[in-house]
Amino acid sequence: MTPIKHFNTYKEGLDLEFLREYCMEHGELRTFERGETLEDAGEPAQWVAFMERRCFKYVTRSYSKAGT
Repeated sequence: MTPIKHFNTYKEGLDLEFLREYCMEHGELRTFERGETLEDAGEPAQWVAFMERRCFKYVTRSYSKAGT
């Protein structure tokens, strides 16, 4: 599989070690099953997550000015 050249470029130069350390010290280890959600669209966010291994799928939505 060929890596995507400009995937997650926001991470370049971004040091999130303090967030990882906070999550490891104060967080709770959770395992999510396939299809289980961390947050739902339209609901207030309640969690922050640090992925120790594997990955997750996320979806963003954008709406036009007409609301569609």
